[in-house]
Amino acid sequence: MRTALQVSVTFKGRPVSSRIYDGDHILIGRDADCDLRLKNIGVSRHHARIDRQGEGFLLRDMRSAQGVQIDKKRVESWTIHDGDEIQLTKFSLLFRVVEIADPEDPPGASDTSTGDLETIRPHPAREAFAKFPISEPGVHPPAAGRGWTWLLLAVATGIAGTVLYLVFGGSAASA
Repeated sequence: MRTALQVSVTFKGRPVSSRIYDGDHILIGRDADCDLRLKNIGVSRHHARIDRQGEGFLLRDMRSAQGVQIDKKRVESWTIHDGDEIQLTKFSLLFRVVEIADPEDPPGASDTSTGDLETIRPHPAREAFAKFPISEPGVHPPAAGRGWTWLLLAVATGIAGTVLYLVFGGSAASA
């Protein structure tokens, strides 16, 4: 058995995501290389970091502009306990320390169940989870192709203007 950290994220009081992280480090921020990506302008690119310390976890602010708050007080570092909740701008993160089976444990060795939660283990290729306001590293929304829309609109406007000039402008000049 091994301890892991379940992080439940809410945005303005609405549930967004709940995942279990099994790695030794969790980088939280807006940047694409973050393990827990919070897509909001108030969140710094590398806002905070959580490091495993033995069987516990230590949260550190990464000198972010908005800071990390616990009970409306800004903190530089904090030892995470089961049930702690922190605020990063409009996000709230609730932490649960959970027991999970080691990958080497035989099947059925654990009595604990994580239900529908997904255990996030360090892996170079991560799948996409949620889109907004939280997503996984390297996941980018598809390009909307709006540049072509403006180009086609400009060409159509030019053609329509030319036709109108020839139809109405030419007849007015000859009369």
